[in-house]
Amino acid sequence: TVVMEPTTENRSWGIFSAVGPSTPVKRMGINFGAPGDRKDQSGREWFGYPRPSTRERLEYVFDIKHRIAAGGGWYSRNEQSVDVDGTDSPWLYTSGGRGLTRFELPLISQGQPPAKYTVRLHFADMENEPPTALDVHLQGTKVSTGIRIKADAGSNRAHIEEFPDVEVDQNLLVELTPDDDRSLTTLSAIEVIRQE
Repeated sequence: TVVMEPTTENRSWGIFSAVGPSTPVKRMGINFGAPGDRKDQSGREWFGYPRPSTRERLEYVFDIKHRIAAGGGWYSRNEQSVDVDGTDSPWLYTSGGRGLTRFELPLISQGQPPAKYTVRLHFADMENEPPTALDVHLQGTKVSTGIRIKADAGSNRAHIEEFPDVEVDQNLLVELTPDDDRSLTTLSAIEVIRQE
C-alpha cells in the first residue's frame, strides 16, 4: 500500500549541492550548529555550519575560520520540543554557536569588484544565559554597542539585528564581544544580502 499526503512545509534537513563558482555571493544564510541545510518558508537556503559530513559529492563546502571562547561550542535542540516566538522559521533559532567570538564569510574573490551587503544577525536566548551586553564589529568597525538579547527579546524569542551598507572586498569579518569576559554569547544564524 502506498499513501501520498500533501504537505505545506518541508521539515527535512539535507545537504545542498552546488557547482560552479561560489563568489561573488548574492545571498548567503548560515545556521550555526544546525544538523544540515534547509529552506525556509520563502524558499531561502540556510547552510548548516559546521558543514555536515560530505561523501565527496557536490556539497557546498566552505570554511569561516571561526573562533569559539573556552567553554563554548555548537548546540542543537529538537525543534519540536522548543517554542520560539517572533519568527516563521523557529527551527533557525534552536541551534547556534555558544561563545562564538569571530568568523569570516568568503563573499568576493580576489580580482572581483567590492560590494555592499546588508548583514542580519539572528539571536535567541535558548541557553537561558544571564543577560549580558554584546558589542558587534563588522570589518573591524564597531556597528552596535550593548545588545541585550534577553532584555530586548526575552527567552525563546527570535531577535534580529540588521546592518546595511557593509563594504566587503573579499571576506566579511564578524566579531562578537560580550561586556563580561565570563559570559558566552550565542548566535543562531547570519544572513548576508548583496545590495544592488
